Amino acid sequence: MSGHFRTWLVLAVILLPGALAAQVPAIADIPEDLSAQLRLQFAGTKVSLIHRREQIKAQVAEQKSNCAAVPEGSPQEQPCRASKAELQNAINQYAADVRQFNDDVAAAIAMPQPPPAKETPPIVSTNCVQRANEESAYSDLKQRVQTDQQIIRNFGFEQRADQIEAWADLGEQARKSYEDKARGILTDIALDSIVGGLKAGVSAAPPISQELSNRLLTMFKSAGLPHNDAAFQIAQKVGQTITPEEADILAGRIDNVKHAYDRTKDLKDLAISQGGLELARSVLAVAGWRNPDFELLARDLDTVSLAVYAIQYKNAKYQIDKLTQLTETELTELTHCTKTLRNDVAQLNDAVLALKSLPSCDSSTMVKK
Repeated sequence: MSGHFRTWLVLAVILLPGALAAQVPAIADIPEDLSAQLRLQFAGTKVSLIHRREQIKAQVAEQKSNCAAVPEGSPQEQPCRASKAELQNAINQYAADVRQFNDDVAAAIAMPQPPPAKETPPIVSTNCVQRANEESAYSDLKQRVQTDQQIIRNFGFEQRADQIEAWADLGEQARKSYEDKARGILTDIALDSIVGGLKAGVSAAPPISQELSNRLLTMFKSAGLPHNDAAFQIAQKVGQTITPEEADILAGRIDNVKHAYDRTKDLKDLAISQGGLELARSVLAVAGWRNPDFELLARDLDTVSLAVYAIQYKNAKYQIDKLTQLTETELTELTHCTKTLRNDVAQLNDAVLALKSLPSCDSSTMVKK
């Protein structure tokens, strides 16, 4: 066995795509029935662990790219061995931290709840008992909502906590309006990403797949390009790598797509403009060729709308652009958090309405006034 092959084999064992997953347990879910204080504490740690996992995955890929083909005895061998050892130490430490986190969550779940104090309750009216229960529920829900807000802000959202709560409390029509705005900004960013990818990545781009060909054809058709346009011929070159000249042609046609999408924005009701929605979907699908997170965000416009709520266009565009840099795992976690927030705010509103419907009671004796 040659020295080159022996070195490659040793590295490959460590750097197989599934190696990291095999060495590190999955991060535990945080039960929603834990106290708000524990949820916030665990949520901060979990977000940090997710970030570290993605960083390690990137380091594994970089190590494989730089060292997988290094011959034994070459000047690069020792630096590669050193970086491999450093990376393995990072994986080991990360795995230990995940196990500790999982153990802490399990311990919190198993922790017995303190028994209620055994006191002889005063004789109170049914309404006052109900009010006491509702006030307790309101206090708990208010704390849960505050925890939800902080967890979401941990992902980099710039809105104030009260703005995040206000977004969660939007009515259906208002929420749909922000989803339309979010879709528009996301599409703008996707179009810029496509052009940037065509201009910068042609030399390293893979051959056009059948899936990408279909996405390009759908986008150009939705934009109203003539069927005999050169862009259609280029898009149908399945299995071939496009040339720089062809990339320039496609980049130029993106301007046509932009103009077509801008025209749909001028419609009084974009929500019922099937052509506009189809064009937006096709643009996001093409952008997903280079960055799959565009497609993930397109399926979760509810969360994306939070990124633009109460923010001007420039800042909103920057906010959504940051979302496209999150990993699928991070986006999944964020989506869960936004849904939890919306549910908790709805329950909080129900508790407020229930309190308003009940007569007030003396707070010290809970005797009906």
